[in-house]
Amino acid sequence: MGKHIKRCKVLLLAAYIILLSACAPAVNFRKSSDDLSDDLTYTDTHVTGTLCEGVSVDADFPDLSQVTSYPIISGQMKKTDEEVIQKIKDYIFRDYKPEEIQKETASDSQLVNYYISGTGEDWKKSLGVYGAPDETGFIAWDYEAYPYYFITDNRGILPTEGMEIYPFINSGIENLSFMGREEAVKEVKDKLAQWNIPITGEPLVYTLDGETMYQLLENWNQSGYTATDLEDVTTEMLDCYYMIFDTGYQGIPYTFFMRTVEGKYYNGARLECHLTKQGIVEMEYHWAEYDVEEVESHESALSIEEALAGLQRHFEQTVLTSEIDILKIYFQYVPVKAGESDGSYVFAPAWVFQPAGEVAGEYGYLDPVFIHAITGEEI
Repeated sequence: MGKHIKRCKVLLLAAYIILLSACAPAVNFRKSSDDLSDDLTYTDTHVTGTLCEGVSVDADFPDLSQVTSYPIISGQMKKTDEEVIQKIKDYIFRDYKPEEIQKETASDSQLVNYYISGTGEDWKKSLGVYGAPDETGFIAWDYEAYPYYFITDNRGILPTEGMEIYPFINSGIENLSFMGREEAVKEVKDKLAQWNIPITGEPLVYTLDGETMYQLLENWNQSGYTATDLEDVTTEMLDCYYMIFDTGYQGIPYTFFMRTVEGKYYNGARLECHLTKQGIVEMEYHWAEYDVEEVESHESALSIEEALAGLQRHFEQTVLTSEIDILKIYFQYVPVKAGESDGSYVFAPAWVFQPAGEVAGEYGYLDPVFIHAITGEEI
């Protein structure tokens, strides 16, 4: 099946984000108020109401009660440990003999692919290992176990609840017949721990039920949108839990948003897994781990109320072309400065607000707004 498909996915995602960036509201820099709107209502983890004229908020926000410090850090992208790679390799190729595993080194990058040959140029299983200083990690895929591999993390694009990944149709099914959702998360967490892959917090989990997926792929085949071979595919094969994990430092995730920092392109941390009856059939661990040095110590950070005051100032200096909804709020480590070497950045803790509105007649996410959680300035 398709070779190097994830690199294509990332490029498509980047192109879409650049398109949205070009459509972002223009800044007018008129005088702003220092007072936060009184029209917001808070619970421990949710805020709703009107931020300012044309901007409404209805979003959960992270619970930071377990975070004890908020240092500014310098991080060098960490090369994935050879022992970790070997464990993943043993797992993905567990049904094959070592001599059946082929190796290919890409001529234009520091990417090494291990794979089992299929029909023609297709692969049955593959493990791609990234070795460049500014692109580390790996992607593993079992094409035999799950035939449709173009499943995308769309959190930076689609604001509609349940559509953060694509394709996904919320059929209302939470637990699959081969394993309950809670047990599935535990199984993947246990595997990540065995492989010495650190995670931060709890994953986002989506249930892809096989019957709905099969119907979707069949319809796409008939329309000519895709050409997925479904000849030997059963609905049970397509039952899948799709999990997106965060990686980070001291309980604060690295941002998954793509950014350009002083001419360097930060792709966003990625750790995702697909679990089926056959086990983990896909895993991407990309730009996700750093060797860290603390450069500034801070024992406290802006509260959500103070961060929203910064967001209010942002929109009071913006000419809005449509109503804006704030649907997602994150607290993440965000790159604020590029380091001297490739793959190195200075990260600051930040409140990240994701606005959504109408762009060129389509409702979608606009550029996120980053509020520095120490200084209160917009990043």
